[in-house]
Amino acid sequence: MRKPTGRKRDTKRPATVKDVARVAEVSVATVSHAINNTRKVNPETRERVFAAIRKLGYSGHSIARSLRRGRTSTLGLVVSDIENPFFTKLASHVQRVASLHGYQVIFANSDERADRERQIIDALNAQRVDGIILAPVARENAERLAQSGPPLALVNRHFSGVRAPHVIVDDLLGARLGFDHLWALGHRNIAIIRGDVERSTTKDRIRGLREAHRVRGVAFDETRLINAGYSGDHGTTGLAELMVSKQRPTAVFALSNWALLSGIRGLQRSALRCPADVSLVGYGVSSPYWMPAASVCMVEQPVVAMAEACVRVLLEQIKDGKIAKSVVLPPTLTLGESTRRVEPRQLRKASA
Repeated sequence: MRKPTGRKRDTKRPATVKDVARVAEVSVATVSHAINNTRKVNPETRERVFAAIRKLGYSGHSIARSLRRGRTSTLGLVVSDIENPFFTKLASHVQRVASLHGYQVIFANSDERADRERQIIDALNAQRVDGIILAPVARENAERLAQSGPPLALVNRHFSGVRAPHVIVDDLLGARLGFDHLWALGHRNIAIIRGDVERSTTKDRIRGLREAHRVRGVAFDETRLINAGYSGDHGTTGLAELMVSKQRPTAVFALSNWALLSGIRGLQRSALRCPADVSLVGYGVSSPYWMPAASVCMVEQPVVAMAEACVRVLLEQIKDGKIAKSVVLPPTLTLGESTRRVEPRQLRKASA
């Protein structure tokens, strides 16, 4: 490692790579490797280099360099719903991880609209981004991008047959984790609030629940299945109606962040306490700024690991030109204060 020379730079002239090396206390070669991704650089050293670049305002003839290398050192990130705390956290960590590798991120929100998603993809292609991370809405958009766009990584959702790696959660396992927790507490009458039925996440979570029922030799009760959609309004109304029925559920399993929010609102509308009257399990990511309840028992999506995997598989493809392997990460169950063992009186009411 080079030591600072102690000499001050003439601020009237543009910063040079030597200035960056001096401030970061590294060699010129290390600065070059960090900027151009030509050799592995320690993450802490890389961050020090880019901190020096930001401090000095170093540009290094980036446009000319991008044209020579055929790269822009930018990635696109397209999420489907920025109001969902999962995607908010994902965007934050993708930005952090990408910056460690010398990349900037252009962020966009499709708002669950296929036409908006297509427009964003076209705009990112026009910007010549080196790769795109996409939380897909429409299969046709993902297929078109995989066939004729830059390197691609799908996140959270997937489509069979699309030639692109995906980074997803093992949603079959996640559904079983939540269901098994409620079952172990004695709950047999469980309401299920699901998200959009067209999404792979919803389909896989329902498959996991069906499998959990099959293992225990019990039928999956379709009358206990409530659709929340995106806004959650339908889930709120549906749960409130179910809670005044003769066979009121003793527990609720909400299969997405929007479903969880609608479940909480539905219980509030029914004047039911959680967990005294009804136990509640959510699925997604915990967010104290978004969720109007504390310490909810959650099947947690590993959003940090997902962000790291997205950037990694994308950079592998940018470097090697080959389709990377998909990544399936395990969720975890975080116990909170929203569940309790079912009381005998609750079982009598549910079976009455």
